[in-house]
Amino acid sequence: MPVQTVAFVANHASKRYRGGISDVDIVSALSSAKGGLGTGLEYLEETLSHLRGLGLSDGHLEELSGSIQLNSKPR
Repeated sequence: MPVQTVAFVANHASKRYRGGISDVDIVSALSSAKGGLGTGLEYLEETLSHLRGLGLSDGHLEELSGSIQLNSKPR
């Protein structure tokens, strides 16, 4: 059965690739990023949802999601 997908690929050799970003900077970027396919937070949450649906998990992505949710609660 055909499946429609969207994939993003990072070329580590590209001068535009930026590795070694701190989790604080990743959370900040995901909290404010928005593009033609939605927000960074939506992309993260959809990724986690699909992983869970497949019986998979990614601890680092879960931690990032939790950090974003903690940072977005009103104080």
